[in-house]
Parts: sequence; C-alpha cells; structure tokens
Amino acid sequence: MIAPAVTFEVASRFKSLRRRYFVVRCVSNAATIFAIGVSCWALLALGDYLWEWPLLLRRVLASLAFCGVALFSVAKFWRLSSDASSGRFASRLEQRFDLLGQRLRTVLEATDGRLLAPEAMLSALGHQTLGRWETASPTAILPLRKAIITLSSGLTVSMLVLLAIAVSPDWRIASLRALGSERVYTELEVLPGNSRLLEGTVLRLGLQLHGRTDRKVTL
Repeated sequence: MIAPAVTFEVASRFKSLRRRYFVVRCVSNAATIFAIGVSCWALLALGDYLWEWPLLLRRVLASLAFCGVALFSVAKFWRLSSDASSGRFASRLEQRFDLLGQRLRTVLEATDGRLLAPEAMLSALGHQTLGRWETASPTAILPLRKAIITLSSGLTVSMLVLLAIAVSPDWRIASLRALGSERVYTELEVLPGNSRLLEGTVLRLGLQLHGRTDRKVTL
C-alpha cells in the first residue's frame, strides 16, 4: 500500500531539518577545532616568547598539541557520524518535542513501508503531524547559537594572533618557533661583511645586534 502524499511531505520536512541540523553541527565542530588549534598555537608562541624554549622542547610541545587537537577532532566527528541516522535524530526530536516526535516516528515508519495501516488513518496522522510541526517549531533544535559563538571565538582569536604578528617582530618569530622553526630572537651581525681590499689597507670591523638586545652577549 502506498502511503498518502501528506506523509511524504512530513518525511521531506524531517529530512530537510535533519540535513540542516548536521550541516550546522559540522560547521560548529570545525569552528571549535579551529579555535582550539589557534589557541594552542598562541599559547605555545606565548610560552616561547616569555621563556625562549629550546628547539627540542618546542617540537615536542607542538607535536603533543597537534596530536591532542587531531584526537579531539576525530572524537567530535565520530560522535557526529554516530548521530547521523534518521532514527537517532527522530529520538532527539522526540526528547525535545514529545508529541511531535512520536507522530514523526510513526509517519516515517509508514513512508518506509514498515507500518501498514488504513490510508485514512495515515492521512489524518500526517495532517496532525504537520499541525504539530507548525506549532512546535522544530527548527529551534538547530544549534545556531553555538555555531555563531564558536565561529566568533575562532575569528577573534585568529585576529588577535594576526594582529600581534603584524605589530611585533618578536611575536612573529615566536609564532614561527612555536611551529618548530629554528629562528632566533637575537642575531649578531659582523660589519661590513664580505669586503675586497688592497694589502696594507685598514678595514674597520664592527658588530651589530638585531632583535632582542636587552641581554649579555659573549663573543
């Protein structure tokens, strides 16, 4: 027996809402992971900016941070994929909107062919479900607020890091060192560099410090 058209309209609305829900969840998860990754990078750069960690320690900390963010990402998307079935989403709707969720589950069983019932009864159930859909506003289940907060947090942290990199040369070096670069904060330059001169000619030599100069330097 073919289910009434109204039940397929209910099923179409359910699928559309489910698709939008998981798109928002994916965006929210990606923004959270991005914000955490940038925050870890900023903390590593800040630690090196203050204490100038050795190369081995910086690479170990960067590797641990990367592995931690990667594991967190896998866990978040694994949990999201496990919730992707229509049955789990219907259960989520049922927990949030009790009467609507119960009717939805029955309508979905009818459209999938798992429930055999008189057409008049299924049609009445479909119309009742559409009425509940309009009054319950199930789109409220979309985690839009969380997605906006996480996106804003990630963008804010990123802008602060980029601003610090643009303004401070030391912070620019710290951000690279946090990723395992061998850049140094202080460089000693011998002046005038490579020179050609005649034998017996006097050549004045000089030294110049670049970067952090508030320290003792031994030559």
